[in-house]
Amino acid sequence: MKQLLAIAALATLAACASPAPTPTAGGLAIGHDLSCNASEVVRGDSPPMTIYISLEVPNNGGEGNFCIATGCEDAVFEPARSASGFAATMRTNDRTNWSANLEIDRNLRSFTLRQTDSEGVSLWRGTCNAAGS
Repeated sequence: MKQLLAIAALATLAACASPAPTPTAGGLAIGHDLSCNASEVVRGDSPPMTIYISLEVPNNGGEGNFCIATGCEDAVFEPARSASGFAATMRTNDRTNWSANLEIDRNLRSFTLRQTDSEGVSLWRGTCNAAGS
């Protein structure tokens, strides 16, 4: 009985000590869907402006959602390579017609979205949570 308890305790510790999931060629593989939000955008040397965005990022990439202050639309998240965490190219083609670079930190708690257009680079930084939490 003591041996069984010791084995169960070791298995529990091993599960807790496992590293975060790593991206694979088949998708983001972040472990669960994420809900990410930011409230300020920085454009070039200008001071930050308040423009709210939210992202619904699917675990393995694919169809998600992008919302900006004026409304929401479908978005596709295509996994990309990243040395610092998880990355994807977010594409919209409804109202905004964006192609933006998304980086999610390994801890899955923060993100950066970089979008370039004729006015320059727009950069949002915000926080992420497990979707539905």
